[in-house]
Amino acid sequence: MNNNLVGYRSMLRLSQTAMGAKIGICRDSYQAKENGKKDFTQTEIENIMKILKVKRPELTIEEVFLRT
Repeated sequence: MNNNLVGYRSMLRLSQTAMGAKIGICRDSYQAKENGKKDFTQTEIENIMKILKVKRPELTIEEVFLRT
């Protein structure tokens, strides 16, 4: 599970369904990717970063997608 991404998504008060819709995928696909069962595409990562940077412009891809 990508706890960093979950935290940032929660900070924006977005459900998995809402975040998935914003990047053009269904909730099931988003959930599988957020849980680490599938990989996000480069385009999906870029779109997620655009969404997150509205609130936190200093965020880096590593901070969001590096699993700790």
